[in-house]
Amino acid sequence: MKKEGHKSVTKTLLYIGSVVILILAAVSFVVIPAMLPGKQTQLPPLGSYKNKKIEYVQGSYFLDAVAYYEQQKKNSNKTGRSQESDLFDVFNNAFRDTVITLAFSDEVKRSGYKAPEPLVERSMLPYFYNANGVYSAKIFRDTPDSRKAEIRKEVENRLVYSRYANDIGNLKTSAAEIQFISDMGVHKRSFDAAFFSTADYPQSEAALFGTNNAQLFTVYDLSIITLNSEAEAKKILSQLKNNELVFADAVSEYSTKQYSDASGKLNESYYYRLKNLIKSEEQLAKITELASGSLSDVTETSFGFSIFYANGESIQPDFTSAEMLNVVQHYMSIYEAGIIEDYYINIAKDFSAKAAVEGFFSAAAQFNAQTSDIPLFPINYGNVPLLSPLPVQEVPQLSQETANESFLQTAFSLTEGELSSPLVTGKNITVLRLKKIENDDAAAAGTMNFMYPYYVSQSDSAAVQSYFMRSPHLKNNLFNVFFKYFINS
Repeated sequence: MKKEGHKSVTKTLLYIGSVVILILAAVSFVVIPAMLPGKQTQLPPLGSYKNKKIEYVQGSYFLDAVAYYEQQKKNSNKTGRSQESDLFDVFNNAFRDTVITLAFSDEVKRSGYKAPEPLVERSMLPYFYNANGVYSAKIFRDTPDSRKAEIRKEVENRLVYSRYANDIGNLKTSAAEIQFISDMGVHKRSFDAAFFSTADYPQSEAALFGTNNAQLFTVYDLSIITLNSEAEAKKILSQLKNNELVFADAVSEYSTKQYSDASGKLNESYYYRLKNLIKSEEQLAKITELASGSLSDVTETSFGFSIFYANGESIQPDFTSAEMLNVVQHYMSIYEAGIIEDYYINIAKDFSAKAAVEGFFSAAAQFNAQTSDIPLFPINYGNVPLLSPLPVQEVPQLSQETANESFLQTAFSLTEGELSSPLVTGKNITVLRLKKIENDDAAAAGTMNFMYPYYVSQSDSAAVQSYFMRSPHLKNNLFNVFFKYFINS
């Protein structure tokens, strides 16, 4: 089993570098594809690794990899995605392969390794096989010396790459490691759960919050012009004040309309929105005090520099309006979620006290709590595939708790029949009751023996790729080049 797993990771790593070369070995010359946009005949470098440029030019590994992945796309069924998305996948995969190939080759060469001449010569033989898969002296003689030199270089590069991939793929694993991981999945627990949804926050509570924080929900009747530079904004303001320019024309001709509709009307005119938009509290105060029909100074906003115009007087909030209460609840869910959570935590505490006396489900009915049966699961931080997962499909309220250390620690510290303290689980406040503890040795061991070699191989190859793709030696300009030349072309 272990040996098989190591072969898998080696195969995965070798695929990146050598398969493309082998596929293209029969192609004597890869032509720059006609995919380049417009009249573009060459792209700038898409990045570099240790100052070695990654370029879309004739003879480059990147071009070969693009050709390979482009052919894969053509051979597969339609993806249903846009042409740009498919093309970016091609470039992204080719870029990754190029980086890994450069990195592997650099690591091996720094170690002083050089592919032995006999190995190079043996590895060149398949390039001169006939249709029956047998070496042909005639094909060898008829192949130009320049092509033979190219083949030798390809083979040497592949062997250097393969040396590193094989070393990574043949790392030994302790037999005790499988048992250790397997033991993690043995101890399982099941629970009863009561959920109090924060989405059900009463409008009466929202009205109370709104009344105590009325200024946040004051509506201002404002229009806005936004420009990229302060100097440009000051120029426009001067023209407006001197009646050289009409506000509506300034909106139409100069504004980025970052925060407005086409006419310049401010999209989000609640005070709390203005607080997020305007960086200076002093400027915020000036703008909220603008008299009807007056202009503000040039004001720095989140993205640019803006000029505000007061169309009319501000409107005070009406907290008897269902529409306004929805606004308050939305605000609280984003900016004051803790207040809502505390409200339900206190309810959950009352529920727990009642449940301890009258029973879990009886108390849940009295408190209108939603209940659920959580099937057996082990501690599995992050829901790694080697262990049974947190059953989020059966209990979707726990979908955000797979990496919640506090939740798992609390759940697995309970004694049988014990109630947990109220837990924040996504948009719910949750109380757990430990129902059952079970040790599942056989199932855990069987799953581990089957999955471990595969998982380790996938994990190792992903880790190696991630390491080099985050290397400080890598300069990645792929997205910028692609966006400029293929999206904005």
